[in-house]
Amino acid sequence: MKSLLCVINKKAANGSVLARLPQLEALFKEFNLKTQILDLTEAGFEDALVDCFESFKPSVILGVGGDGTQHSLVNTLEKFRTLGHKIPAYAICPFGTGNDVAKSIGLRPGKRHLKKIIAAAVEGKACDFDVGYVNEEIERHFVDMTSFGLDVQILKRRDTYTRKIMNTPFRFIHGYIIYFFAVLMGLKNSHWNCRILLDGKEWYDGKFACIMVNNCRIHAGEFDLTPNALFDDGLLDICLMKSRPAFMWRYIKGWRHMPAFIRERKNPLNAQAKEIKIISSELMPLQIDGELYPSLKSSTLTVISEPMKMMRPQ
Repeated sequence: MKSLLCVINKKAANGSVLARLPQLEALFKEFNLKTQILDLTEAGFEDALVDCFESFKPSVILGVGGDGTQHSLVNTLEKFRTLGHKIPAYAICPFGTGNDVAKSIGLRPGKRHLKKIIAAAVEGKACDFDVGYVNEEIERHFVDMTSFGLDVQILKRRDTYTRKIMNTPFRFIHGYIIYFFAVLMGLKNSHWNCRILLDGKEWYDGKFACIMVNNCRIHAGEFDLTPNALFDDGLLDICLMKSRPAFMWRYIKGWRHMPAFIRERKNPLNAQAKEIKIISSELMPLQIDGELYPSLKSSTLTVISEPMKMMRPQ
């Protein structure tokens, strides 16, 4: 009997994760799994996680929530790994809005796909999955992406709009609609200046509207802005957009349902590197895996030496 540790974020998907928990528990029984459930939002979560590693000894950890949930949980697991704990294979149950990581490994979100999601967690293939690292002032790991500039301003607006409608009849509006209005309003923002070094060599010096650094291929649930991105190649993929029109055009042609000959057309402002250093004379808005962080004047992004094990569909 396989042992599975299910880590939920009861605040994910506007709190709807708890409503889906009975369906998950029924599937755990169907797959004959020995399970334990923890909530990462509760006080004492890290202590409970250590106790679980030592007594329950899970063979798989299932992170239930959106990209923000995966970000929080992976950072906790990486912290424990540096302390000498053996970390089991990681699996994703996508209950968020974008679900970038899940889509990048071939999982489809939604209630009707839950059985396939659990099957991937316990019967799928364990593959290497790169983990990015933002050092200097932030010191955070990421599995999806990091961005600077306009994309972050849009995310801030989206979060503001979401909070404003939380206790109104409009709270059931789909996250993509809120994001669309945030894009329209966010385009009013200005540019930033920066220098970018890739593996120690200067690659760019000038103005930018947005910088994306991707570990996974899919961004914001629907966009393929770095078509060469692979989660197991030991590299980060950067996409730079100099202006607001370039930002809009990159998103239009990067829609993941756009024909491949348009979406994957070579772009001189896309590149790959093991280390990406971004230096600016002004504060640059920053987000990591969809979570907002304090603005920075410089940042170095790398891939850590030891990848995590991620369960994906066979």
